[in-house]
Amino acid sequence: MQIVKPLWIISFLGCFAVIVLTYANLDVFVNIGDITTEGFRLSRDNYFYLSVALLLLLNVILNIAGKAIQFAPKEGIISPNKKQWLTDINTAKELFFLVKSWTRGLALILNLFLSVLFGIIYNQNSQGNFVLS
Repeated sequence: MQIVKPLWIISFLGCFAVIVLTYANLDVFVNIGDITTEGFRLSRDNYFYLSVALLLLLNVILNIAGKAIQFAPKEGIISPNKKQWLTDINTAKELFFLVKSWTRGLALILNLFLSVLFGIIYNQNSQGNFVLS
């Protein structure tokens, strides 16, 4: 379970790298979805700031949620076998560790999903050239 934290950080940094690399190669306006039906256009700068804000918001919320469960009242914790988990201090610590690992794993999956989503948006808006110079 200790491997989840480094993978979560790597996925966060990887998703941020995808945002920066795609931002560097986008046109002045970015089409999100099909413009003729339900899509819309954003400026390149607004797309970048909204993408970074979404990435940070999801990761901060999930990180806080994973750490905040230990401060929640016992009556507010919803868990199968709640009596078994919360009777002993060691099992309660194990439950809190598992919840924190689970939320970080969820953040990892969402970061990978967002990376693919930003790649798809870039693919819709590119002309096929990806130049870093």
